[in-house]
Amino acid sequence: VDKGLLHVSNLAPVKGSDSVHIASALLLHSNLSNSHVHNAHSVETQKLIVKDIAEFYSDVVIDGSVTIHGTVIGSGPYVDSSDVRFKTNITTITSALDTVNKMRPVTYTFNTAAFPARQFPSSPQLGFIAQEVESLQPELVYTDSEGYKGVSYAHVNVLLTAAMQEMQVKHEQEMTALKSELRELKDLVQALLKRI
Repeated sequence: VDKGLLHVSNLAPVKGSDSVHIASALLLHSNLSNSHVHNAHSVETQKLIVKDIAEFYSDVVIDGSVTIHGTVIGSGPYVDSSDVRFKTNITTITSALDTVNKMRPVTYTFNTAAFPARQFPSSPQLGFIAQEVESLQPELVYTDSEGYKGVSYAHVNVLLTAAMQEMQVKHEQEMTALKSELRELKDLVQALLKRI
């Protein structure tokens, strides 16, 4: 320990203990007691394994993907960066209704026996098949480093919004056409009544 700097080249748990395993870690301005890291201002590690609960009381920045086996619960919203200043090549989505109508909602169960390391739930699920969605709207599909695919269900809402807007326009056009036909029929009926 040197003025708030603790460099750990390898800290492994003793069998049967609940300690944290840190490989080649660098903890800056931290307190380490009872297997807990306190007040860490900077943590650099290639692998951090927490066997119980990890609590963070400030912002956490992760440069890379996060894989979670289990349920994610939060008290705030999940937010995508969406400021117009971050974006180029902005194009309004068209033909969304046609795309949504081609999407096949399914129920399924995960193949837990073939993929035990992924810790998939055994309960029935509902959703889409990534390969089918990819053929219709590739922006909704993510492919990981092993070639397995996933669907960005949050972004499906953007497509559904565009489809609803198209339905609204179509509905308004149909209503305008029906009102025009109704006026023509009323005029025709009045003209026929005048002849009687």
